[in-house]
Amino acid sequence: MFLVSSSWFSGSRTERSELSAAKQETINNHCGNMTIKRFEDLEIWQQARELCKKIRGIAETTALGKDFSLKDQIFRSSGSVMDNIAEGFERDGKKEFLQFLYIAKASLGETRSQVHRSLDVKHINEEVYNDLLNDCLNLSVKIAHFISYLSRSEFEGTKKK
Repeated sequence: MFLVSSSWFSGSRTERSELSAAKQETINNHCGNMTIKRFEDLEIWQQARELCKKIRGIAETTALGKDFSLKDQIFRSSGSVMDNIAEGFERDGKKEFLQFLYIAKASLGETRSQVHRSLDVKHINEEVYNDLLNDCLNLSVKIAHFISYLSRSEFEGTKKK
């Protein structure tokens, strides 16, 4: 379990207010913090999952689906983003969580590179390319902000107890 201040989130007030009702219930009123009990509560994991699903949907409806090598690579790298966030969280230690967040961010860079390749070989059009590229860049910034927040946090995880 990690105590997360809402100040790490760089989104707008509207974006912050769109947090799920379950997450809103975890807000500790006297200190303005959220307790994240499951990796599924992390917005970065939720967005990584959505990116994964979006890429799968695109592969089913474009020429990317017929390029088995590139399709497999982009499925694995995008899945690695959400999987590394989950695995790092479940290790219950700040140091390991940070390590896995860096790996997740690197996997996201790999996914972004594969999006470029998909455009270059004309498996996707410019509109799909721009949409995926924006999703990757926005998620990368959010992971970087979370890494920065967690690095400054005094919380060490349950392994230190």
